Amino acid sequence: MYRCRVLRDICVPELARLRALLRDCRAEHETCLLFQKHHAHLSPSELVQAAAVLRQLNSNPGVRLQLPADHCAVRSIVSSDIRGKLYALTDPAELCDIVVGIVKHDIASKALIADFTGRLERLLPAVKGGVLSHVCNCIVFLHQQGYRVVPICSKLFAYLAAHGSGKEYTLQNHVALLSCMDALCLRHEALVTTIGRQLQMMLSSGVKIPPDDIICLLQSYNDEMFGSVYIRHRLIDMALDLYDGDGSLADVSAKVVSLDVVAQCLNAGVFPSKCIEKIDSIVSAGCSTSSRKTRLSILRGYGNLRYKPMDVLDILLCRAREDAPSMKIFSDVVNCVHSLFLLDLKDETIVQHACEIVKHNDAPLEIKDIGDICNILVALCHFGVRDTAVYQVLLNELMRLSCSLQHADTAALQTVAIYLWKCMDDVFAKLSTSIKSFLAEVLTKESNDPLILNSSDLQDEVGKTATFISYTLYKEVSVGPYLVDFVRRLGDDEIGEMRQRDNRFHRLRDASSERQLASKLRDCAFILFTDDQSQFYRNTRDRTSEYQFHLAVLRGLGFRCVNVPYWEWQVLRGWQEKRLYLQRLLERHTPVSQPYSH
Repeated sequence: MYRCRVLRDICVPELARLRALLRDCRAEHETCLLFQKHHAHLSPSELVQAAAVLRQLNSNPGVRLQLPADHCAVRSIVSSDIRGKLYALTDPAELCDIVVGIVKHDIASKALIADFTGRLERLLPAVKGGVLSHVCNCIVFLHQQGYRVVPICSKLFAYLAAHGSGKEYTLQNHVALLSCMDALCLRHEALVTTIGRQLQMMLSSGVKIPPDDIICLLQSYNDEMFGSVYIRHRLIDMALDLYDGDGSLADVSAKVVSLDVVAQCLNAGVFPSKCIEKIDSIVSAGCSTSSRKTRLSILRGYGNLRYKPMDVLDILLCRAREDAPSMKIFSDVVNCVHSLFLLDLKDETIVQHACEIVKHNDAPLEIKDIGDICNILVALCHFGVRDTAVYQVLLNELMRLSCSLQHADTAALQTVAIYLWKCMDDVFAKLSTSIKSFLAEVLTKESNDPLILNSSDLQDEVGKTATFISYTLYKEVSVGPYLVDFVRRLGDDEIGEMRQRDNRFHRLRDASSERQLASKLRDCAFILFTDDQSQFYRNTRDRTSEYQFHLAVLRGLGFRCVNVPYWEWQVLRGWQEKRLYLQRLLERHTPVSQPYSH
């Protein structure tokens, strides 16, 4: 047999035969034999292909016993060979393809991924153009598979921010970078500013963006990024330009994709006031043929925007009622029920089905489900569901996952505990002793992220006005998980004292002092709320369900609440009118009780 001098002792026909078998994806016994003999001379790409072919061969029960090596041995050989040849690669795209392949074919290890990130760091100067999008997609894929890629992602963002002006980035680069930041919850401010400026220029110049890219940009570009309001509004306008003037679809074949775009427009975080009627007509026309996931996303979008077009919501609610029996996944059930809660729409069929799913859910919930558990608990409390078994199951899961509660989750759970304790005492009495102890422990925790229901300039203006009509203002008093403002009528002997008091410095109070102060103010003062636009639905003067729930919690604790709607305050023309209005309002609600004791 002819032996090549360059390849020394390698049998060229056998190596060529092995490569031909791998190219043709032929899972044969011969492939395994030749691989064991010549694997050291295959390139990394060929090794990945060999792993895929041999894994397919190994999955055949009839051939498995005849193989000289099982998949574990092949995995070890391929992993070792690739690690030895990884640092010879000079193309970042090829490097990413190899790493994605080894992960998909179950060859990857932490050491191999560490070698990949080390090699990619040295190739960062070559990451540009289409390769940049390829690398970002690879990093997102590895992150989704549970590998630690945040350090290399941070280095990539820092390198791009330091060595690029942004003009060399394409639209696909922007989409890939923003999607990577969103997936890893990692953001580089300088790079985001560069991307934002380029997106503004592209949108101002009328560059057309495909619907799929619009979805990614709307999903990834949040309200804290550069020029977010303008960019998201322009993306929404561009997405809705896919439709003709009467709101019908310009292309019937694009119906599913287009409704996904509309759903993302509703969940973008900005209210599309110019296009909202077109969105309503599009949803009404395409709702019957859209997927359940899309309909739930649209329903959630309307809830997040505090917008209630009842004709459209009736259609969505009817479809959700039909979809209820097919909803078996906990996250889908929570998404549907919490969307109805945000819109203050109670449907007995959907709520009852959700309760049955919760009670018969055998799969244990995970840490990522803590937010969903809190959301459905709040919704069930607001809807007045008195099925103790549902609360028992959900609170048992939260108690099991309590070590992973975040500050926001703790605050939400405290509101649920207070509501069950004060507003649904019959349900609370039927809970197990362990659950009651758990809720009592939650209530004693001091949240570092308290709920501030009103923090607007309008609230400050009304509070300041109260101090000019013989009322004293207690700002940001801690009541459970809330920070609220109290007002109290002054006695004649206190007016002079209040005028001489130095209020330039904030009072520093510990948790014990806060509880004592709130307890003293319960009977002789009341909580002052200035209801701005965010506390109402956009097209009605009804308070949002979230705001109603929080008011019910505070009233359940025995506190009196006085609400000043923004539309009544804004029509008052002068300082005297505002003082007179507030004085009459407060006098109607002033409790007749014992005076406040210092």
